[in-house]
Amino acid sequence: MAEMKHPPQIQSIKKEKLTDQIYSTLKEMILSGQWPEGYRLPSEPELAAQFGVSRMSLRMALQKLQALGLIEVCVGNGTFVKRFSLDEYFEEISSLVFHAESPKKVAEFRKALEGAGIGLAIQKYTPEGLEALETLLRTFHNAVLKKDPVETTHADIAFHNHIMEATENELFISVYRLSLRLMENYLLKGSMQMKSRPPLPADHDFSQEAHALLYQAIAAKDEERARKLCYEMIDHSLAAWE
Repeated sequence: MAEMKHPPQIQSIKKEKLTDQIYSTLKEMILSGQWPEGYRLPSEPELAAQFGVSRMSLRMALQKLQALGLIEVCVGNGTFVKRFSLDEYFEEISSLVFHAESPKKVAEFRKALEGAGIGLAIQKYTPEGLEALETLLRTFHNAVLKKDPVETTHADIAFHNHIMEATENELFISVYRLSLRLMENYLLKGSMQMKSRPPLPADHDFSQEAHALLYQAIAAKDEERARKLCYEMIDHSLAAWE
């Protein structure tokens, strides 16, 4: 039998840490629904005894679950399974993702999301939803008329966020909120600078008209027109940043 001159090196198999094993088991119980939202976990001594591990190892696993947002500790009441929220997770990482070159990347990101999301939103918009969107449109216009850049920024964000919420798709909604969060601090910083030198620039006329036209396109269920207006508004915002 021939022998290999230079046999490949095989790395030793690393044993999984005890804490990781506990964490994986508990996480699976939550994600599989065995422990549903609102379920009160057994006490630490009970769980440690069931696993046959020390309370320290168990506590470290519980801390990982809490950091992930799968459980919450209510002092005096116990530890409960909570509904996982991408929003909370994104809240933690958004400041790490945003950096100096982000505006263009975020604009590209928004185009991809809004381009796909607005068609879905149009299909699902109810008369009540359109009425709520029209109210947000009026709020935006009033903020512009008041020449308040900060209020205008918040109203603008609320208007666009409502459109994505109409998709009724939690993944779309959560990921889109991340893009808004990435931009919000940047936009508000610029707004505060504008507030020190009123009145608002002429390009707010474009923004007012574009928002009104976007609302009309959504109400008319004109997906192509609505998508084009979204792209134009994002491009216009990006040009203002640069």
